[in-house]
Amino acid sequence: MHRDPVDEAGFTLIEVLVALTISTLLIVAIMSSVSSSRQRETRAEQKRIAVVMARSLIARGSALPWSDAPLTGRVNGLDWELDQQLLATDRRRMLGLIRIRARISKPDGADLLVVKTRRLKSLIAA
Repeated sequence: MHRDPVDEAGFTLIEVLVALTISTLLIVAIMSSVSSSRQRETRAEQKRIAVVMARSLIARGSALPWSDAPLTGRVNGLDWELDQQLLATDRRRMLGLIRIRARISKPDGADLLVVKTRRLKSLIAA
């Protein structure tokens, strides 16, 4: 007895394989997108923390007396460095224009954020 192919219901093996291949490609694309989204979120959070740290360090550097010795530390897995550089003084060396630099870097040494400002400070020890 010979069956008519029109009467048979279901999918052929080729149709099933094509559907599985398309489904697999879609799943891989979605997982890749989720992974890169998480990486961007992590970088954005590190950058946000670095901005807060840099603002705090600049405020700290503005309040501290002038010193050419850098301060360093580590917070939330990020390294920081605060340094001051004397750029110019008045004739009597009582006031100085100081460059204050806050550098936030990842543990591998790559800079995440560097912020600089200038302040006028007394050079006379209190």
